[in-house]
Amino acid sequence: MNRFDKKVELRLPDSLKWSGVDRLFKGEDLLPLWVADMDFEAPAPVLEAIRRRVDAGLLTYTELPSSLFEAVAGWLDRRFHWKVDTSDLLFAPGVVTLLKAAVRAFTQPGDRVIVQPPVYGPFGEAVTGQGRELALNPLKVEQGKYTMDFEDLEAKLRLTGAKLLLLCSPHNPTGRVWEKAELNRLAALCSAYGVTVASDEIHSDLILTGVHTPIASLPGMAERTVTFIAPSKTFNLAGLHTSFAVATDETLRKGLDQALGHRGAEPVVDRGGGGGLPGRRRMAGGLPDVFARQCVFRGRLFGRAAAGGDRLRARSDLPAVGRPAPVRFKPNRARRPSGQGSARRRERRRRLRERGRRTRPH
Repeated sequence: MNRFDKKVELRLPDSLKWSGVDRLFKGEDLLPLWVADMDFEAPAPVLEAIRRRVDAGLLTYTELPSSLFEAVAGWLDRRFHWKVDTSDLLFAPGVVTLLKAAVRAFTQPGDRVIVQPPVYGPFGEAVTGQGRELALNPLKVEQGKYTMDFEDLEAKLRLTGAKLLLLCSPHNPTGRVWEKAELNRLAALCSAYGVTVASDEIHSDLILTGVHTPIASLPGMAERTVTFIAPSKTFNLAGLHTSFAVATDETLRKGLDQALGHRGAEPVVDRGGGGGLPGRRRMAGGLPDVFARQCVFRGRLFGRAAAGGDRLRARSDLPAVGRPAPVRFKPNRARRPSGQGSARRRERRRRLRERGRRTRPH
């Protein structure tokens, strides 16, 4: 049987598309045509990889392997003849996240951002939801298909001073695969007015006619374009929350990276030039100190202070460590007037002291 003909259970309890449609649209047994999920199983190699990880029994923090970025760069080369370096790629949990990050990175509150409706709803939300203003450049219908209104676009760029354009290519929901000539004309206007382009190209693998051209691959556009892609539409993997930004310009890439909240790469261990194994040994050698600090915290919590006060020794076989610095938190609510709540705090401290006496080792 062709795997696309295999019947699968679609109404999973947490399926947004199938189980959420009646609730969201207040109907009964509705047919959902509103979410871009495919109604067949994800690719077998992906399911097998997930099973191997689950069977290992460890769902720990992970690093992004270099092979992941190599696979993305290789895909772009094979599919679109677009050569990018793995260092040009940024990981993100979704294209909508990237759209919002681009608005934060390349505009300031109150700035205008060009959007071309009718378009995927989160485009507008990414703008207005972050204190920016929409400058609409609606598509127009010519000879039975949607096209860009370049005259209106130039007028909007000239009058609004917009410095960011959110492009949907191929376009959702009209299905237009922009021709190279159209993209060249758009690129010329963006170059002339100093506009950065954030291009959502998540549907680039799913076209029936025409050829997809990444706008960043056009002459002069790499330095003013960030491109967003994901395997979610191509391979029906939306639930894995995986997407990538391609930014060959270092300034754009750093700006987007900062807006995403990423930090610079940090090593898992201090290798000190000695390779992986010595680094792991040094990290393992520091574990007793980590455990000792945990015992110190517990000792403070239950009132078990050693004589001398400055240093605590939780167990005789662990090294003594200094008291950890206190952590202070800024409250998210207005502070109580002085005196309120102090009786409750005193009672809580008394109970903790009593508990410490009862649990103190003999």
